[in-house]
Amino acid sequence: MLVELLVVIAIIGILVGLLLPAVQAAREAARRMQCTNNLKQIGLAVLNYESTYQKLPNKSGGTAALIGSPERLVANYNRLSPFVPMLPYVEQTALYTRIQAGNETAALGVVAPGGPSGWFPRIDNSTASGRYFPWTVSIPA
Repeated sequence: MLVELLVVIAIIGILVGLLLPAVQAAREAARRMQCTNNLKQIGLAVLNYESTYQKLPNKSGGTAALIGSPERLVANYNRLSPFVPMLPYVEQTALYTRIQAGNETAALGVVAPGGPSGWFPRIDNSTASGRYFPWTVSIPA
Protein backbone atom coordinates (compact mmCIF):
# COMPACT_ATOMS: atom_id res chain seq x y z
CA MET A 1 0.00 0.00 0.00
CA LEU A 2 2.77 2.45 0.93
CA VAL A 3 4.76 1.55 -2.19
CA GLU A 4 1.71 2.16 -4.39
CA LEU A 5 1.16 5.55 -2.76
CA LEU A 6 4.81 6.51 -3.34
CA VAL A 7 4.55 5.41 -6.99
CA VAL A 8 1.42 7.54 -7.48
CA ILE A 9 3.11 10.56 -5.87
CA ALA A 10 6.19 10.03 -8.08
CA ILE A 11 4.02 9.83 -11.21
CA ILE A 12 2.18 13.02 -10.23
CA GLY A 13 5.51 14.74 -9.61
CA ILE A 14 6.80 13.69 -13.04
CA LEU A 15 3.62 14.95 -14.73
CA VAL A 16 3.84 18.30 -12.91
CA GLY A 17 7.50 18.53 -13.95
CA LEU A 18 6.51 17.96 -17.56
CA LEU A 19 3.63 20.46 -17.47
CA LEU A 20 5.49 23.30 -15.72
CA PRO A 21 7.61 24.31 -18.76
CA ALA A 22 4.48 24.27 -20.94
CA VAL A 23 2.69 26.59 -18.50
CA GLN A 24 5.69 28.93 -18.37
CA ALA A 25 5.85 29.01 -22.18
CA ALA A 26 2.15 29.85 -22.36
CA ARG A 27 2.62 32.71 -19.87
CA GLU A 28 5.56 34.08 -21.85
CA ALA A 29 3.55 33.89 -25.08
CA ALA A 30 0.70 35.77 -23.40
CA ARG A 31 3.12 38.50 -22.22
CA ARG A 32 4.56 38.78 -25.72
CA MET A 33 1.08 39.11 -27.23
CA GLN A 34 0.13 41.78 -24.68
CA CYS A 35 3.26 43.78 -25.55
CA THR A 36 2.53 43.44 -29.26
CA ASN A 37 -1.05 44.57 -28.74
CA ASN A 38 0.09 47.60 -26.69
CA LEU A 39 2.51 48.64 -29.46
CA LYS A 40 -0.26 48.17 -32.03
CA GLN A 41 -2.58 50.41 -29.97
CA ILE A 42 0.07 53.13 -29.77
CA GLY A 43 0.64 52.87 -33.53
CA LEU A 44 -3.09 53.15 -34.21
CA ALA A 45 -3.30 56.16 -31.88
CA VAL A 46 -0.52 57.90 -33.85
CA LEU A 47 -2.26 57.13 -37.16
CA ASN A 48 -5.65 58.30 -35.87
CA TYR A 49 -4.09 61.51 -34.53
CA GLU A 50 -2.45 62.11 -37.91
CA SER A 51 -5.73 61.42 -39.68
CA THR A 52 -7.53 63.97 -37.49
CA TYR A 53 -4.93 66.79 -37.48
CA GLN A 54 -3.01 66.05 -40.72
CA LYS A 55 0.26 66.03 -38.76
CA LEU A 56 2.06 63.83 -36.25
CA PRO A 57 2.11 64.77 -32.56
CA ASN A 58 4.82 67.27 -31.64
CA LYS A 59 7.85 65.73 -29.96
CA SER A 60 7.52 68.36 -27.24
CA GLY A 61 4.59 70.63 -26.66
CA GLY A 62 3.13 72.68 -23.89
CA THR A 63 2.28 76.23 -22.98
CA ALA A 64 4.06 79.38 -24.09
CA ALA A 65 7.29 80.44 -22.44
CA LEU A 66 6.96 82.71 -19.45
CA ILE A 67 10.35 84.37 -19.83
CA GLY A 68 11.54 86.00 -16.62
CA SER A 69 8.63 84.59 -14.65
CA PRO A 70 9.06 82.19 -11.73
CA GLU A 71 6.10 80.17 -13.06
CA ARG A 72 8.39 79.15 -15.94
CA LEU A 73 10.08 76.63 -13.65
CA VAL A 74 6.87 74.65 -13.09
CA ALA A 75 5.21 75.29 -16.48
CA ASN A 76 5.16 72.63 -19.18
CA TYR A 77 6.82 74.84 -21.83
CA ASN A 78 8.30 72.47 -24.44
CA ARG A 79 8.16 69.67 -21.87
CA LEU A 80 4.79 68.10 -22.61
CA SER A 81 5.10 64.55 -23.92
CA PRO A 82 3.67 63.70 -27.34
CA PHE A 83 1.65 60.98 -25.63
CA VAL A 84 -0.58 63.55 -23.89
CA PRO A 85 -2.39 64.68 -27.08
CA MET A 86 -2.72 61.02 -28.10
CA LEU A 87 -4.61 60.08 -24.90
CA PRO A 88 -8.08 60.33 -26.51
CA TYR A 89 -6.94 57.84 -29.14
CA VAL A 90 -6.00 55.20 -26.53
CA GLU A 91 -9.40 55.50 -24.80
CA GLN A 92 -8.20 57.94 -22.13
CA THR A 93 -10.38 60.94 -23.04
CA ALA A 94 -11.30 61.68 -19.41
CA LEU A 95 -7.64 61.93 -18.42
CA TYR A 96 -6.87 64.16 -21.44
CA THR A 97 -9.81 66.43 -20.56
CA ARG A 98 -8.60 66.70 -16.98
CA ILE A 99 -5.09 67.67 -18.09
CA GLN A 100 -6.36 70.25 -20.60
CA ALA A 101 -8.83 71.79 -18.15
CA GLY A 102 -6.25 72.68 -15.52
CA ASN A 103 -7.43 73.00 -11.97
CA GLU A 104 -6.81 74.67 -8.67
CA THR A 105 -6.12 72.68 -5.54
CA ALA A 106 -5.00 73.90 -2.17
CA ALA A 107 -2.10 71.45 -2.04
CA LEU A 108 -0.69 72.04 -5.53
CA GLY A 109 -1.72 75.63 -6.16
CA VAL A 110 -2.96 76.72 -9.56
CA VAL A 111 -2.30 74.23 -12.35
CA ALA A 112 -2.49 75.72 -15.83
CA PRO A 113 -4.28 73.99 -18.72
CA GLY A 114 -1.99 71.32 -20.12
CA GLY A 115 -0.66 70.43 -16.69
CA PRO A 116 2.57 71.36 -14.93
CA SER A 117 6.03 70.09 -15.77
CA GLY A 118 6.72 66.45 -15.00
CA TRP A 119 8.82 67.37 -11.99
CA PHE A 120 6.13 69.60 -10.46
CA PRO A 121 7.02 69.87 -6.75
CA ARG A 122 5.77 67.21 -4.42
CA ILE A 123 4.45 67.93 -0.98
CA ASP A 124 5.74 64.64 0.38
CA ASN A 125 8.72 63.11 -1.44
CA SER A 126 8.06 59.64 -0.03
CA THR A 127 4.71 59.16 -1.80
CA ALA A 128 2.94 60.23 -4.95
CA SER A 129 0.09 61.79 -2.93
CA GLY A 130 1.42 65.32 -3.40
CA ARG A 131 1.97 65.00 -7.15
CA TYR A 132 -0.28 66.23 -9.94
CA PHE A 133 -2.74 63.34 -10.31
CA PRO A 134 -2.63 62.82 -14.12
CA TRP A 135 1.15 62.39 -13.96
CA THR A 136 0.71 59.47 -11.56
CA VAL A 137 -1.75 57.49 -13.73
CA SER A 138 -0.41 54.38 -15.42
CA ILE A 139 -1.99 53.89 -18.85
CA PRO A 140 -2.63 50.20 -19.68
CA ALA A 141 -1.07 50.47 -23.13
